[in-house]
Amino acid sequence: MFIHYRNASFKKIDGLIRDNAKELKVFDLRQHKQMQDLFLKAIDKLPNDRKEWFYGYQSVNKARPYIDQLSTLYLETYHAEEMEELETLLDEQVAVNKRLYGEGSDSSYKENKLDELYERMGNAVLTQMREYQKEVERPKKRTSGIRNGKYYYYFNPLTKGSELRQAMFLLSKTMRKTYHDYQNERHIAEFDRMLEGYNHEM
Repeated sequence: MFIHYRNASFKKIDGLIRDNAKELKVFDLRQHKQMQDLFLKAIDKLPNDRKEWFYGYQSVNKARPYIDQLSTLYLETYHAEEMEELETLLDEQVAVNKRLYGEGSDSSYKENKLDELYERMGNAVLTQMREYQKEVERPKKRTSGIRNGKYYYYFNPLTKGSELRQAMFLLSKTMRKTYHDYQNERHIAEFDRMLEGYNHEM
């Protein structure tokens, strides 16, 4: 019975650590002002090579304090109850170890599990940072365009005021085209009248 309880407790601890990190992967840290500030500060301290953006790499050392602060802030803000439960379970296991193996028993179990939590959380944060940096470095693409006759006009992605500018541009092009067509038609008509008069004279 006791062994079953301990196994269930271990499983619960591992589940809390794993699930918190898993949820963080799909949480947009930049929607929270303080988290966004830490997010950008961490990126500024990361190495240039994104292949090294993993929590355990030494090249991430300068960014790690900001990443840990991000993890702590996220857990305190959105998973305070789960963290309280995790702390309680870890303390219980430390107490059990002392009863079973004496006061001199290894007491690093709780510390190791919290380190595991922050490593998993840190890698989840870095996954978001890699995706963010890819977007920042990706070349801007023209994503829209409108055909006007045989010409196709490209526009950059819509921004504030760009729809009006696009409309004015196309209106101007259309008016110039219409006026040009009118001029051509008038010149052709005049030429036809000249030919008609010339034929009558003959």
